[in-house]
Amino acid sequence: LPITTAGQIILLVISTLGVCLTLSVVSLRFVARYKHRRRWDYSDICIGLAEVFLILVGVDIWVAVTKGGAGLHAVDITAKYGQEPIKIFGMTLWAYQLFLQPLWCLSKLSVLALYASLMPFREMLLAVKTLAVFTGLWCLGGFFSAVFLCSPIAFGWDRSIAGGHCVQMNAFYFSNALINLVLDVIILTIPMPYFYKMRLPLRRKVLVMGLFSLGFITVGVAIARQIIILKMDPEDGTYTVIYAACLATVEAIATITVACLPFLKPLFRPSPSSTRPT
Repeated sequence: LPITTAGQIILLVISTLGVCLTLSVVSLRFVARYKHRRRWDYSDICIGLAEVFLILVGVDIWVAVTKGGAGLHAVDITAKYGQEPIKIFGMTLWAYQLFLQPLWCLSKLSVLALYASLMPFREMLLAVKTLAVFTGLWCLGGFFSAVFLCSPIAFGWDRSIAGGHCVQMNAFYFSNALINLVLDVIILTIPMPYFYKMRLPLRRKVLVMGLFSLGFITVGVAIARQIIILKMDPEDGTYTVIYAACLATVEAIATITVACLPFLKPLFRPSPSSTRPT
């Protein structure tokens, strides 16, 4: 299908550049670990898996735009190309949510694992474990809710199936994204008092708090996405979903990138082997 609208181009550029950026940042994170002979931990594993799901999201977006007509009006698609692209779009929209849900979850778990390693205090560990359990339950609930949005499942992309029905999709997307937003705010907020109390020079303390505060970029993006979701038209989903997908993808990219930034500092310090006398 033709790529003719600004929304299509923006979404493809965001997904492609985003995958390249996060793949580079995640790779540098693992290089930093190797350079300073540090073992991988749960935080590394979670962010690595999150990157895999982001790559799947990127592939899904390309299929949605080039084969499913994402970014074009549904009436124009059916008039020129029939119902097949609409079915493909429905499949990609379904898959998009299934890839995005574990991506969000794994990114959050990666940050929580980082907190546990940096601040192994009893109160912090209790907060981390509680949030990790809630995040896991939300991930599973959101994932299976996305799977069974329609009954039968195939009715989500093939409305010719007799007796099929779907829940209010906009309501699901909004409520699921709202929980994601609230979790982000809580996860970004809980370490700040501990950072403030850390015995560090003021300049370094401000830098640490500022670095983790970058995560609030994702909160701003998530709020904007919530507004767009409320305006989506299910009858013209191929067109109205495009900017919500753009913001959801930006949010995922920012989450992975910010989660990796604290690990890149060792790349700018000599490795242990290079500082040993010969």
